[in-house]
Amino acid sequence: MVDALKPDWVSGREGARPEQARKALLRLERILKHARAVDPSVPIEIVELAKVQLGGQGHRVQPQRALPWQQMPAVYAALGVSAADLGLKVVVLTALRTGSVAPARWGEMTEDVWLVPPERMKGRVTGDPPFRVPVSWQLNDLFRQARRHDNGSGLVFPASGKGRRPGSKRNVGHINPDSWRKRLADLGFDMVPHGVRSVFVDWALENKVCDREMAERCIAHSVDNETTRAYLRSDFLEQRRQIMAKWADFVTDQTFHETIAGRRYPDGMVETWSRADVAAEAEAEESRKQSHESVTEALKRTRFDGWEGEDTNDWIPVDRVRTDSDADS
Repeated sequence: MVDALKPDWVSGREGARPEQARKALLRLERILKHARAVDPSVPIEIVELAKVQLGGQGHRVQPQRALPWQQMPAVYAALGVSAADLGLKVVVLTALRTGSVAPARWGEMTEDVWLVPPERMKGRVTGDPPFRVPVSWQLNDLFRQARRHDNGSGLVFPASGKGRRPGSKRNVGHINPDSWRKRLADLGFDMVPHGVRSVFVDWALENKVCDREMAERCIAHSVDNETTRAYLRSDFLEQRRQIMAKWADFVTDQTFHETIAGRRYPDGMVETWSRADVAAEAEAEESRKQSHESVTEALKRTRFDGWEGEDTNDWIPVDRVRTDSDADS
């Protein structure tokens, strides 16, 4: 066991795959535990001994790429209405892991709550209660749009293309979550779908929407120890509903502003124009136009020595200006 895992165990070694080695050891441990249940002589302690011999992995947690929370409305506005884009929008609005969203089924949905099975939630096992996701009106609207792509499989976000059958070993029938990472890159956003989770927490804390503990509960992070969880019965659904509604309002620009245009620069930064920005610019342009027309009308009523002025860009000394009243006198 040690000899098989050692080449991939230590992070940083050329060609090493430490995460795959760690998962392989966990699977071996599960297999041995099941075997021990059948045959008490199976030595499950060899897994712990192998961990001692393998030593530390030298693993460093790498943060997922994410954008400043101020740019999330631009990300959302850039997405369309294909099944893949709608799924990615759901990831943005819920801040769930992609593995929880991609296999979503219509049977999990109600008007105001989405019940995500424990098997699709990290840290939960079969038999645990489902994670209740509060459904904002924006999220409900996305689900209504997704109905257009319903192929009868029961999947909310079915994969497109030939040869993609629900239940096949080659493709499980739902959209491939990895395609969302590529979609963001193609749009020019330097972030990954998982990064939305940290962006949401940053937004909640910086805008004092809630404390860190509640922000972590919103993204289904465990913030309690096993003893506390045994006594704590509430999942704070209604509190989370209010927070996620504010997040949805911000991302879709219902409260802060409504993005209708954007400009992308070579360094990846995005300048967004809100509807309020455009309205203010239009008002200023109208004011400039009226001012220009007023000056032009005044010039039309003004005669100069040898010519009449029509162009407001032409300027002459004031002492050369002679009005109609001056001429009459």
